[in-house]
Amino acid sequence: MIETLAKLTKSIYFQCIFTGFVKTPEKTRKPCIKLFTPSKIKVLFNTGKQIKSRTVKDAEFKRVIKAISSGQPKRSIAKFVYNSLLKDELIMCVIHDIKKDIMNLVSKKSNCCLRSAKCENLSNFKFDQLLFEVQLYAPVFYKTLSNTVKGSHEVAVIAAIITRNNNMHMSALHHITAQVLDHSGATDECISLFQKLGLSVSSSAAAKKKVDLAEYQNEHINSTVINEKRVLETSGMRDLKTSEIIGDNFDISKCPSNMSKEKQRKSLHWFLLIGLQKRIIGNSLSNQPPSLSISDVTNGVFIPTHLDCEFLEQNCLFHMMKIIVKYVACFKKYAPYLPEVIYHPHRAEMSRKSDFVVLDLLDKSENKSEDMISILEHIHMNYIAHTSDDNPKVIQKKVFGGDVLTNERAYSAQLAMMNGRSEFDQLAGVIHRPEGLHRMMNLCLVIAKKFCLLLFMNEKVFGLC
Repeated sequence: MIETLAKLTKSIYFQCIFTGFVKTPEKTRKPCIKLFTPSKIKVLFNTGKQIKSRTVKDAEFKRVIKAISSGQPKRSIAKFVYNSLLKDELIMCVIHDIKKDIMNLVSKKSNCCLRSAKCENLSNFKFDQLLFEVQLYAPVFYKTLSNTVKGSHEVAVIAAIITRNNNMHMSALHHITAQVLDHSGATDECISLFQKLGLSVSSSAAAKKKVDLAEYQNEHINSTVINEKRVLETSGMRDLKTSEIIGDNFDISKCPSNMSKEKQRKSLHWFLLIGLQKRIIGNSLSNQPPSLSISDVTNGVFIPTHLDCEFLEQNCLFHMMKIIVKYVACFKKYAPYLPEVIYHPHRAEMSRKSDFVVLDLLDKSENKSEDMISILEHIHMNYIAHTSDDNPKVIQKKVFGGDVLTNERAYSAQLAMMNGRSEFDQLAGVIHRPEGLHRMMNLCLVIAKKFCLLLFMNEKVFGLC
């Protein structure tokens, strides 16, 4: 409102006269102004050639001028202006600014995420990115929505609906809604109804996009996992990007609202496989198996050195300080003085987002030994590089990550297939590795068993760990 008032009074300066005395501006000739009663307000303004005066007769404009001259708060002045005869004009100015913001948002120059309906962009769509772009290119439009709608996601959805109504190319979120409806079992009539409501694209557009998404998914799987397998099987070249496989159980419970003989609770147990491309490739490291058994190696070879222990201690201190400044109130003020990360040679590679793809969703349960063997056989047949003869051999092993329970059951499945003729038949083409928190918990358990529990049992001293 203040900006609009400034536009209307850009070239005007005024002087309120409440007494019979008239002040003349400096370096200007004295205007011919007649004396008038104190209840009147006269405004002086410069036309460039001469100074003119006008008497303000409207009571609402008088209140505005008095509020400005008396130095009242901006919000009070804005209320006076808004409640004056300029109300309709101010509303039209705001509407004009909102339309201008929407046009900036839907233009090609802004390159909004809603404009691109490619499969890659749809699979990586983020509401935070949409909110950032709306706030950047349409600030008035964003403030209007954020002050009338609760929730950031709701603001993003409404902005997407309004922009799609102004430009048909702003349909990324509408394509996502159509795919969700189609995947949930919605009929073409239901999708068409959502289209009429302005919430989705048509059923035919959803069907075409579904075919494109399937092709994109296959290409993504090939580039992430399958191409590596093909190159190793044909040329044997190992100097290429490698991938890993992460698996975990995917459980769903179906609980009907009204149970009957036909409608009972169901518990579905599936297994999800995800391919993850490595960001750091250690081609300089040896890929040969160990030459000696662990029992034949002296302790001095594999026990950490003094430098290794110091390096581990520094890293632990860093993580402890980050935790303290995050959760302890009195230490939060020291957070800006701590480094963001632990610096290492591969910091640039590790800071990038991981390239992953969903490989399969198998109707198998890791709780059953037969199903776990079938899962490992599926991994070996489709994602582990092996020879194509009658007695296939594993060309290169691949890391299989998961939680501790998944790795334990996969290892039990390998033990059950130890009578196979080769590593491929023995399902030995995968290297088990606990992921993330589980790996750190295993380390903590080993330290606790080796050190803390001995102290508790022998000395019965608590609190040393």
